Amino acid sequence: MLFNKGINNVTNKTKKLFNTAYNMAKRANNKTNSDDKLISICRKSVLYALALGVVTVLTYGTFSCADLRFGSEAIVNGQTVAFVNDVDEFEETLYHATQFANAISDQHLEFKVTYMPRVIHAKKITPRDEILQNIYSQCNGMVPGYALYVEGELVAAAPNKEVADDALNQLKTQYIDGTIENLTVSFDKEVDVKEEYVPAQMIMSADSIAAVLTGDMSHYGYYKVKKGDKLQKIANKLGLSEGSLQAFADRDLYTGMILPYQHKETILQVKAEYTQTASISIPYETKRISNSNLKKGLSRVETKGADGEKLVTFKTVLINGVETKKEVVNEKVITAAKDEVIQIGGGKANGKTILASAEGSTGYFLWPNRGKISSRFGIRSRDNHKGIDIAAPVGSAVYASDGGVVTFAGWNDGGYGYMVILDHGNGYVTYYAHCNKVLINEGDTVSQGQVIAEVGNTGISTGPHLHFEVRHNGTPVNPLNYMDE
Repeated sequence: MLFNKGINNVTNKTKKLFNTAYNMAKRANNKTNSDDKLISICRKSVLYALALGVVTVLTYGTFSCADLRFGSEAIVNGQTVAFVNDVDEFEETLYHATQFANAISDQHLEFKVTYMPRVIHAKKITPRDEILQNIYSQCNGMVPGYALYVEGELVAAAPNKEVADDALNQLKTQYIDGTIENLTVSFDKEVDVKEEYVPAQMIMSADSIAAVLTGDMSHYGYYKVKKGDKLQKIANKLGLSEGSLQAFADRDLYTGMILPYQHKETILQVKAEYTQTASISIPYETKRISNSNLKKGLSRVETKGADGEKLVTFKTVLINGVETKKEVVNEKVITAAKDEVIQIGGGKANGKTILASAEGSTGYFLWPNRGKISSRFGIRSRDNHKGIDIAAPVGSAVYASDGGVVTFAGWNDGGYGYMVILDHGNGYVTYYAHCNKVLINEGDTVSQGQVIAEVGNTGISTGPHLHFEVRHNGTPVNPLNYMDE
């Protein structure tokens, strides 16, 4: 800006001088007895003005077209370390370099700096990183080497590039599995290796560098408590374990409170990624339709279901050998699933329904056996009956009142004898007790109307019957509220 202002001033003065000389010459020519000397002076003034204008234009054009600028050559301890156009920025860089070098060498270093004015091409201005290296080359305790940076932070140094590469390869090699196709191994953070001056005490062997890179680094910070904050909520927000804030476990938090914390994380971890394509079964869906011509409590398969097949491509990510992410990146249906259609006798048992959601559940209950009720739900003379008793001959079939997952199948020591428990989802489960024989296993998925046991007289029982319970969120409820009588 100053340069442009100066050019404008010179140009304006040139114009003024030219106009003055021209007017003087014109007046002189109008006189009959003109002074030849005066005319000569005027002519010279015009020539000088024109020459000065040309020089001004040429100078400005040269600087503009050649991208030149006024700057300085920075000389430190007699050696040129930089060409700069901002001395203040250079002084700041020199200050930081001095502080770092003093800390590394454990001594007080001083640099003698002089500046020489220079006209500098823009491309010749020295970058900050190069300035630092030129300064470090004059520092005791700094030696040529290969610096390893993780996310821009210097963490280790090697005497040569081979050692640096060996250290990084050591970390990767242990997680390379030749049995996995499409496996790529990299790091979870950006790693750079740069040839530059480094602190002599940071020069290490490949094994030592690998040990440093797999170690922990501490990060310190502060958190200002907000209204409604709890320790676990704060820890989750900061990505910390709750133990990191354990010192505040016995203290009452208040809005505005400052919590200092320390967070440790591994400097560098190995990330392995691969994709795999597998054939996956597509489970068929079951559709149930009401058939008033079919006896209630019975069901009939109208159309047999069949699973489909699809090819699914998964992308798996492992950090230090531990799977941390698996996602579907593509899938293609080979064979569509075929729905199973089941006819249900009598419809939805007087419309009494529940919102069951387990696999195979219909959302309503059917009678597990068609015997007669011998004991109802609720208070009895000797106890509080948690279900209903259905009298039936030993060996008669016990049906799953609705589809679900078997969570218990076997002997119960609490008086139920042989028993089955089905989980129908949404907090609903059913109990089938005092059985003579159990016909399914824990973990099985059963369908509504499937035979799961035989009526018996086991456990604390006064005769052959099926004890049937419906529980919602662990609390026994009256089964007759969900079935017709």
